[in-house]
Amino acid sequence: PYTEVVFNGVKNRTFSFTFKMVARNKGEQENIRRIINEFKFHRAPEMLFTNQSNYWLFPSEFDIQFLHKGGENPWLFKISTCAMTNFSVDYSPEGVMSVHDDGAPFSVEMSMEFTELEVLTKNNIKSEGF
Repeated sequence: PYTEVVFNGVKNRTFSFTFKMVARNKGEQENIRRIINEFKFHRAPEMLFTNQSNYWLFPSEFDIQFLHKGGENPWLFKISTCAMTNFSVDYSPEGVMSVHDDGAPFSVEMSMEFTELEVLTKNNIKSEGF
């Protein structure tokens, strides 16, 4: 008739996003390459003073919003500031590697995982809509 529960703490929320990109022309191929390179750059830490000692700066932080008609979508949940914890690119999402004459892949699937940097409380959810 009795139930006991041990509270061990709260984990930060994680979010996964996957985008499949198929270029229709050379300009879009280059845009896909730029998008991938930008995320690869911002997921990595930065090293300062490489000649003297290793001093690391944290990777970039991300503020993610779901937009609708130029503003934040009130029907979807909010996400607090995040760090990218996983990033992968699949250059053969159909299972077969296919490229154009210049070597650009026909399609690319980019997967990202983010973890919020703060633990959300009832107060955050009630007052800020998280």
